[in-house]
Formats: sequence, structure tokens, C-alpha cells
Amino acid sequence: MNDVIRVYDARDADCAGAGLGVISPTECEVTEAAGGDYVLTAAIPIADGTGWELALLDRQIVATVPVGAARKRQRFRIHATTVQDGGLTIAIQARHITYDLSYYVLHQEEETTEKISAREAGEKLWNAIEGGAGAFALHVEMDKQLRISWGRINVIRALLDQTGGFVRKARARLLRDNQDIYLLPSDVLDSGLIIRRDVNLTALSVGRDTTETYTRLIPTGQDANGDVIYLPEKSIDAPEIDEYAMPRVYTWAVSGARVGQERTRDDGTKEALTLEQVYDLLRDAAQEKLDAGVGAPEQSGTVEYIDLSRTEQFATLFRLQDAFLYAQITVENALTGFRLKKQVSGYTWDVLGQRYTQLKLGDPWTDGGKDSFVTSSQHDSAMQALTISQEQFDAMLKRHAVAVEDNKQKISDVEIKL
Repeated sequence: MNDVIRVYDARDADCAGAGLGVISPTECEVTEAAGGDYVLTAAIPIADGTGWELALLDRQIVATVPVGAARKRQRFRIHATTVQDGGLTIAIQARHITYDLSYYVLHQEEETTEKISAREAGEKLWNAIEGGAGAFALHVEMDKQLRISWGRINVIRALLDQTGGFVRKARARLLRDNQDIYLLPSDVLDSGLIIRRDVNLTALSVGRDTTETYTRLIPTGQDANGDVIYLPEKSIDAPEIDEYAMPRVYTWAVSGARVGQERTRDDGTKEALTLEQVYDLLRDAAQEKLDAGVGAPEQSGTVEYIDLSRTEQFATLFRLQDAFLYAQITVENALTGFRLKKQVSGYTWDVLGQRYTQLKLGDPWTDGGKDSFVTSSQHDSAMQALTISQEQFDAMLKRHAVAVEDNKQKISDVEIKL
């Protein structure tokens, strides 16, 4: 794999070939959040042979980073530079090339009264781009039903807005591969990675908090006169309601849920919301909070582990247990009875070392949701010092064999789609 970090002209359409040259940073990281920021940062010494003079605003940088379960060359556009360390270093920040869509705007407002498929919603969004999307392509490979609503905003906001963006509404797995954007079903893919005490877990801290936990939801709307209305059933209970001393009630006004409010049908004609349609909006709003785990305690913590896939002894056994965005990871501590199975909702990638340095675990569609764990992997001296008996090795092999085999096809499917 070509791990060289190259710089290309701002207008280079495909960033193939040698480009303008190579940069040699002392540090280079990529951070990506599920359905959110995707940024490369680097620190380049201002010295002969480092290529620092190539790092100009708006130019493109190409580096090898994770894309799903694969490793691919991705394009990033420099948007900020800072000379620091007394003029000895230039620090750069570059956003993934898909952020060019921040400068593409939708030429018309769109709002559906009834739910439509995610595929249809994607077509509507892409067709609404002023002047077209150029070389960018949106691939929606899911059929979830949802209501859409956007104004005359830029494409990135329409896709990634933290409250009403397409990705969050559809609960889609967002994968960005240069100018191709994939929205995939929210199926859970188990990475096979298990971080377990007495095997590869070296440190674990866990905090739990019920301050923002609610088990009885009361969404409200308005009638035609602006008076408050409730669902016929008034409240919707979370599955965890019996786990607490009393119902934990949460009520809120749902935006846009008013009888008589005018909305646009799919054919462009106008209609006023009926009482039943307002009820549907209230139930949908409650379901979104339930999906985010509103009835469960908030958990947060840190996990440190040894990455066995990078050890000589276990490289073959753990080769398919690499983490990737949206993949599920298991953390276990038998001593305390702690067990967590959560998806990767964000990561930090060391471009120079070609490895993850940090993973964020939680709900990928709610900024971690009720569970947010940060993990870090240990390498080098920690790996060299690792010793394990044949009995432990055999036990590990037995525990992981099924997961590894089961995930070969799943991970292969992801790579094929990309």
C-alpha cells in the first residue's frame, strides 16, 4: 500500500500520479466521527526536504486512511495553516474532500407530509442541488421510511446536521470514499474485537449517571388555535420504566406539530396538517428518543488495551478483528461483571503508523447517546512485553474462532460495496 502523503493542486480532478510532491510531517492524524467531522491534521517541520512549502491553502492532500473495513487513499483539502514553534513548524488542517459540498446549495425547500423511502429522499436531495453535484455521487442503499425537511441550505448541512440531517433521520451508516458518499443500513457489524481482562484489557474506568434518564415521554403539539394537545394515550413508556423507583417523566413541544400548519405534498401542492398527522409527528419524536436510549443510564469511561492484531504471535488469529467505524466492539471485565457491546462512533487514526490510536464507542447517531467510551490501544513496548501460556492461547482461539469466521463475509460485503 502507498502510505506516502502527497500534495496535489487545488483543481486536480482525480489526484492520481505524483502530484506536486511529498510532505514529511512529524505528526499526522485523521479523526472521523460517524455522520460528522472528518479532518486531517499534520505538523511539518520548516526545513529542507520536508515539503512544507507545498502546504498551501486549498491544495489537496492524499493519505491512506480507514474506509469501512478497508484502507484507501483519500483526498483532503487544506483549509487552515498555522506557523508555530517559533517559526519551526507549520501545522495544517484539511477537511475530507466531501466537505467541498459545503459550497453547493439546495435551490428549493422540501418537506414531505408522509414518509418516503430513504432512496427516494436521496434522489430528491441530489436533484435539488443548484447547478448539480459535479463529480460527487450519493449512493443510498437503504429503504427506511422517513419524513424529510430542508430549506435553501448547503448540502453538507442537509446531510450531516446534528438535529435534522438526512444521515441522522435515516440512522444510516455514512461511508465517505473520496467523492462517493454511501448511506448504508444501520445493521450492526461485529468486528470480532473483544477487549477482555487477563487477555488484552490493561485499564478500564466506568462511570454511570441517571441524571438525564427518562422513562415516560409526553410529547406535545398544538391545535389550530395554538393550544397544547397530547397524544390520545398521552405518554409513551421506555422499556426500562420498571427499573427505577418512579416513572421519570419528560415532556417537550415537538417542532412543527400543529394542526392546520401548511406543508408541501410530494407533488408540490399544499395541504394542512390534520390532527392524526400531528399525532404521528409526536409518536415519531418519542421514538427517536427511545432509539437514542433515553431510558438507560448514561455510561462513560476509558478503555486501554493491547492491539493483538499487531503482535507477531497473534497477528493471524486477530487479523479480522480490526476496528472500523460503526463496527461493534465488546469490552469485558469478569472481575466486576462489566460487559459492554457498543459500536465505534468515532476514531483517531495515526497516518504515519497506519493504526488507530483512539476509538469512541457509543450510539453513532446521537453523539455517543447514553454510552460514550474512549479507547486507546497500546503498542511497541507493551506488545513486546506480552506473554501468554499455551493454555490461554488455546482458550482465546476457541472463544474467537466463531466470531472471526462469522465476520469474514460481513467485512467482505462492506469492502465490496465500497
